[in-house]
Amino acid sequence: MPLKPFFQTPEQSHMHSLWTLNTLYEYDDFMGSIKTLADMGCGSGLDLEWWATRTTREIESPRPLNIRCHGYDMLSELKVAKKYRNIGYLQQDFEQPLVSGKTKYDVIWC
Repeated sequence: MPLKPFFQTPEQSHMHSLWTLNTLYEYDDFMGSIKTLADMGCGSGLDLEWWATRTTREIESPRPLNIRCHGYDMLSELKVAKKYRNIGYLQQDFEQPLVSGKTKYDVIWC
């Protein structure tokens, strides 16, 4: 019998992640050090979009952090990847080695 998903919608899953994501955002040096990120099991890409749109926390002139984000999931396409230039997507079965090649990631999010 297949397992029932813990979260019923992508938004519920993202809301669950937001506490951790928003806590990480408070660490300027950490956020500024991230150049590449892989989201394993990215689903609809809401967490990917969060990472891809982060800026510095400067109040008067925040600058984009320009984190290069890569989403991996079994979906045939990821709409959010078409919306942002710094998001890439690859349909990937996690039981197989990643086909992204030699890409190194600063953060693995899953």
